[in-house]
Amino acid sequence: MPRGPLPGDSYIPRIQLSNFGASQRFVVALGEEEQGYFSMPGGQSGHPFSLYYGSGHADWVANKATTFCLGRLRTCSRSIKNI
Repeated sequence: MPRGPLPGDSYIPRIQLSNFGASQRFVVALGEEEQGYFSMPGGQSGHPFSLYYGSGHADWVANKATTFCLGRLRTCSRSIKNI
């Protein structure tokens, strides 16, 4: 991920130091999941060569949270064994 200035220090929820930072924020009240939200600095994939590895980085930098509402499937991956 590209480096850039981010707000934060060691005493707030968006903890940010020169060599350390939070990797995910998740807020939800039980029974009110549709109002919950989360944010993380990258995509769902932990693999650096995945197309979706950095998909959430711009939102993370802008402090834009994603709603935690389960919805329709957007992408699907399948593994097919060739015989």
